[in-house]
Amino acid sequence: MTTTDDPHVAAVAAATKRFTQARENLEMTILEALRQPGAKPTKIAAASPWTPAYVRAFARKNGIEPDPSYKQRAASRKTDDTTD
Repeated sequence: MTTTDDPHVAAVAAATKRFTQARENLEMTILEALRQPGAKPTKIAAASPWTPAYVRAFARKNGIEPDPSYKQRAASRKTDDTTD
């Protein structure tokens, strides 16, 4: 990071640091919530600034797999769709 005597640039740098720390805290908190038994990514997303799709992708990226019952429902939907 470049140091400067400009107070506006210094303020932006400080705000960026706070933003980065807040985002990291949000990520850790969301992962902790997603690891709870019965956690629903949609409900967790509703309490965050992220979309449900982003929360699900973030979960998969961090090794949190979908609920097994969801996989069963998704598989049965594919089967139902192909029988038309």
